Amino acid sequence: MSETAPEDTVRVVGTETFDQIDCERFRVDGTATVHGVLRTDDATINGNASVGGSLDAGEVTADGSLTVDGDGHARAARIDGAGTFGGRLAVDLLRVDGSVTVEADASADHVAVDGSATVGGNLDGHEVECDGTLSVEGTVVAAELAVDGRVAVDELTDVTDLSVDGTATYGDVNAERVTTDGRLDAGEVSAQQFELTLHADSAAEAVDATEVAVRRGESGDGLLGGGGGTLEVGVVTGETIELDATRAETVAGERVTLGPDVEVAVVYADDLSADDAATVGEVRASDEY
Repeated sequence: MSETAPEDTVRVVGTETFDQIDCERFRVDGTATVHGVLRTDDATINGNASVGGSLDAGEVTADGSLTVDGDGHARAARIDGAGTFGGRLAVDLLRVDGSVTVEADASADHVAVDGSATVGGNLDGHEVECDGTLSVEGTVVAAELAVDGRVAVDELTDVTDLSVDGTATYGDVNAERVTTDGRLDAGEVSAQQFELTLHADSAAEAVDATEVAVRRGESGDGLLGGGGGTLEVGVVTGETIELDATRAETVAGERVTLGPDVEVAVVYADDLSADDAATVGEVRASDEY
């Protein structure tokens, strides 16, 4: 085992083990094990690298497997294969073609995932794009979150623009725009615009938005393919509400439009248009809500 001094270039061909590394460039064509801290301006992993401490780098490119037991810090991390971080991950850019797992919190200005990303804590980002699967056990805070596939956030999703084509599972949601084409399972949703195109049975505790639109998707459209499904929701509130394929306890809005596949126990509205096939229990003025 050995240690390196700053300004060194470390190249690994085959299998090597180090106590710790502090260098400008770290190149691995094979298998490298670092028991302690890895500090480098430029790390390129073509094979396998294991770091027992933390990773502090400028640029990280991993074509293979990178495992860091501690925290990871970098300007940019590009993982083409598999990356695992046992602590926190803080980067400006995270680009994944494969899979990444962060056991604690993750923060990045831009996240682009083609594959899967799992965060054991909170995710704090500006732009987050995922073509595949995104799972966050904590809270997501971002300007834009766009997923083509599956997203699951256990706690609050606080996003300006939230767009999912596929399956979305959240705790509570706070956003300006929420667009879902597929399946939704959420707690309380608060937004300026809420649009749900159903391709499978969905559920929400409550939806509160200025504009609300729920419709049944056409068969064959969307990631899930099917055009069926019904939204089960407790309370829907807003100014303009257009519902189809929905079963709700309460709907309250200024202008409410109900399609034929709607069942509502109580509607509070100033202007109500209901299809003859819709099922409505009671109708009251909006100021009674």
